[in-house]
Amino acid sequence: TVTGLTDSQTLDGSLPVTSDITPLFSSDPEAGTWQQTAGTITLVLVAELAAGTPVVVSFWVRNAASSQTAKAISILGTVECGGSDSTIASAAMAKTALTAGGVENNLTPMEVVVPAFGVKDVGQSMPLVSASNT
Repeated sequence: TVTGLTDSQTLDGSLPVTSDITPLFSSDPEAGTWQQTAGTITLVLVAELAAGTPVVVSFWVRNAASSQTAKAISILGTVECGGSDSTIASAAMAKTALTAGGVENNLTPMEVVVPAFGVKDVGQSMPLVSASNT
């Protein structure tokens, strides 16, 4: 389960996911269970992964309707082992903090900015009748 993805506009339900290891998840097409208010997506694996195996998982959510700072995103899990389960403790996920498109932290999860013009000046080069103006 990935947590901390709060304040999106994506409604509860099944959310399509992709990964760099397939098939990895328990549904076809691969999907997770999204909970909007909690800001969580729960994924059920069908493939065994060796400890320490890196996996890239992607999914889409609609950004918040207003600006917000980045969220603290974590991952936690449960391993089913015979008749008992073992909990994997919550761990913070690393965030990508890059500037792209003129926006700082553009790739940081759940960071949302409201676009605005940086320069708001207007003028003219020539005030005379019938003259060309820039």
